[in-house]
Amino acid sequence: RALGYSHGGSLNWAAKQYATRLDAKASTLASNAKEFAKSGKYTPASVAAYQKSGDLSALEPVGVTDQVTGNTNVRSIGGQKVAFQEIKRGDNTLYKAPDGTVYTAAQLENATQPFEASFQKGTPEYRTRRSRATNDAAGRFEEVWKAEDTIPGGRDKPATHFTNIRPKQASDEFWSWSEGMGLDPESDEALQIMTQAYRQAIQDGKSGDVKPTSLKPYLEQQYIREQSGAPELFITNADDLKPGQTPKYVRGDKMAALDRNISHVATQLPALQGLSPKDAKDRFYQLAVEEWGALDPEAQKQYSRSATDGESGFYKFMNKRAAQLLNKAGG
Repeated sequence: RALGYSHGGSLNWAAKQYATRLDAKASTLASNAKEFAKSGKYTPASVAAYQKSGDLSALEPVGVTDQVTGNTNVRSIGGQKVAFQEIKRGDNTLYKAPDGTVYTAAQLENATQPFEASFQKGTPEYRTRRSRATNDAAGRFEEVWKAEDTIPGGRDKPATHFTNIRPKQASDEFWSWSEGMGLDPESDEALQIMTQAYRQAIQDGKSGDVKPTSLKPYLEQQYIREQSGAPELFITNADDLKPGQTPKYVRGDKMAALDRNISHVATQLPALQGLSPKDAKDRFYQLAVEEWGALDPEAQKQYSRSATDGESGFYKFMNKRAAQLLNKAGG
């Protein structure tokens, strides 16, 4: 099937449908807010808060005064300790941030993390946790490094390696990357990304085309593959993969170049405007997976046949679509 811009399976169409749903939701909230404001029963500030959140409990009746209970709920936002003041608004229990923003209990849970001293930068508990976690990660890296990245030397020949990424460097980079992405470095999700990223860096080194010096690009690339919902589409040796064999993904330097292109294109598409750059990029990848799935098998095979070393058919497809959509958007 030809890659059209108006066909139901295209990236452009799917992105527009996604944007349309967002617009419809915003339109409904705006309409409801207008009616609440017209009634005169609620304060203007609370009507505006409702229009932003869609939470009816944000509506504050005119003449009702918030009652401060004296209790506080200490939470963490972006690694910072924040004390939320508990208030009573009619029959509702709400929580007010220092900047005046009011949250329901559910909103507070979704927007913050429980306060734990070991998660707060600068505390002794945080330093202890980081030291323990990076040492554990370095131990994991060393196992893989010795088993897969090291070529033993002889009596007069030192050992050589496929990468220039040593376990201690890898563990430090993994910690800072995880925190920057809002992931707990000790979570199963982050540790899975860590292991796969390191193995991919070693695979790239074995190819002889590159000798990786940093783990961070591989962490980012593995995260992208996981976020796409179909990491298998980035495997370059899928047809030859045997049970138990480590898959080879799109080569790191090529994946990094593709990701730069997608980051640029996603922010240019009208249907994805209004999203943050990261969310727009993530959504682009997800929509591309959907569009790839809508291609007929022969079209997929054509892309796969055109893939060279270190590429997959889906990688070739995404590069082509990125160029097409950027040209259409005029960016």
